[in-house]
Amino acid sequence: MFLAPLTLLLPLASIIYAAIFVYRHTARRRKLQAVLIALLTLLLIVASLFATGVILSPRGSGTLPNIY
Repeated sequence: MFLAPLTLLLPLASIIYAAIFVYRHTARRRKLQAVLIALLTLLLIVASLFATGVILSPRGSGTLPNIY
């Protein structure tokens, strides 16, 4: 039960790392670019978690997997 939130630690760490990296390595519009990168990274991680759940769900069940 408590392991489910732990699966989000690595994605959250990568979001933070990507935002900080972009903030530190861009000259103009740093805050905007950092926010956009954080949102893009979040979207990609959510999409990959959803796709993994759909791919690994049992065939023929007709429902989406419960990830909680």
